[in-house]
Amino acid sequence: MLLLLQQDALQAKKNPRFALFLERADVEPMLGMFQMRLPHTCPDGTCDGCLFHAIVESVQACPICGPGDYEMIRGECTDGQQTIHHIPDK
Repeated sequence: MLLLLQQDALQAKKNPRFALFLERADVEPMLGMFQMRLPHTCPDGTCDGCLFHAIVESVQACPICGPGDYEMIRGECTDGQQTIHHIPDK
């Protein structure tokens, strides 16, 4: 998502500012909440004063997988039972 932040129309034309929010998957969410942090390379959130970065980690950023996203591998039968593994498809 890319947002334009404006203080007033005249200043925005001279020196526009943008905010860039990067969503990153978090498989171990804390009570269903999201975490927002700033990149290590720009601890103030901006390196040039015009482009602001924020990283949002959330379980909602995780891709939704279906049965077709996994490969089924059947193991050998041992004592009448067969082990079946599902691994991510290549």
